[in-house]
Amino acid sequence: MEDESLLLILGFVSWGSIFGIIFVYIHFFSSKKLKIKKNPSTNLLEVFIGKDKIADLNSSIIQEIKLSRFSSSSSKSSSTNYTYSLVFNDNIIGQIRSKFPKLDKMEMDSLKLGFRIETSPDSIKIRERAEQLSKFTGIPLQSQDGILRQATELDSPYHEVMKGKVDLDSFPPRYKLGDPFEVSLGREGLILKSHSINTLMYFPLGFFLFISTMFFIASGSYELFYIDNPDIISIIFASIINSHIFFALFVAIYVPYRIHFPKDLRINKGTLKYGRMSIPVAEIEEIVFQNFNCKFVTDRKIYSIFLPFFCHLKDLKLGSDLIQKSIFYQGLR
Repeated sequence: MEDESLLLILGFVSWGSIFGIIFVYIHFFSSKKLKIKKNPSTNLLEVFIGKDKIADLNSSIIQEIKLSRFSSSSSKSSSTNYTYSLVFNDNIIGQIRSKFPKLDKMEMDSLKLGFRIETSPDSIKIRERAEQLSKFTGIPLQSQDGILRQATELDSPYHEVMKGKVDLDSFPPRYKLGDPFEVSLGREGLILKSHSINTLMYFPLGFFLFISTMFFIASGSYELFYIDNPDIISIIFASIINSHIFFALFVAIYVPYRIHFPKDLRINKGTLKYGRMSIPVAEIEEIVFQNFNCKFVTDRKIYSIFLPFFCHLKDLKLGSDLIQKSIFYQGLR
């Protein structure tokens, strides 16, 4: 009986300790988090670190809310985080910091002109929070590519926001034999076709396949396929052991196919289609070119095209420009 009571007490202590650690952890980090509220009676923005109010700011002195990303790396891994910041004019930031010294506890943006509000590896979450704050305060929002939108423009389609900023004088370009891209207009809408073949992709692909094949032969694991009277278990086991060579073969087949037969980008009846991707043009709010990817940002999700599968590496800039102009051109029609 005493042993059971002792075990019960130890169980309560253990669970209490776990919940206590979780509570302290949450409280510690929430106390460091920057929060912003708008006081309707004064129209001032109240800035909090946890529950501690550290500043009352007039929204007129805030230049913009800025989206940005930064990378951090260590000897074992690297990661990319996304953030949004309150940015002030350089002649005001010193006054703000001297008037509200507690703001110095907050991490500053890369240009040292503002304070990071929130950071996360989830770019969609950060963009949504930044848009909410912009709509709430009326402060304009700058995208990662430097495009500045007023709070009333945040839900406007890309082609409306970019009016007057995209040159369409020579669009669509006349196609000549040997050109890397072809833009055609017809009953099927606009079709952007790539005639560019990215042969440079074959070098890492061939090396990867060679190494995998050598490992496959040297390990002798292929002998698992020659078991007398194999049953389903031995076949599954052999397949798992040799999964690396199956993956290498898949890549070796898929990548050349995608290089030689790149998908066409089509825009018809207000919808962009690329392979299985289908996006209403009116939902595209931003186009971001990042790390060989063309990303279409909507409120629901971010769609992406891996440009080296679409065109040669030397044609990435031209290809990305034509994608941007195609969406803008069809969006206005």
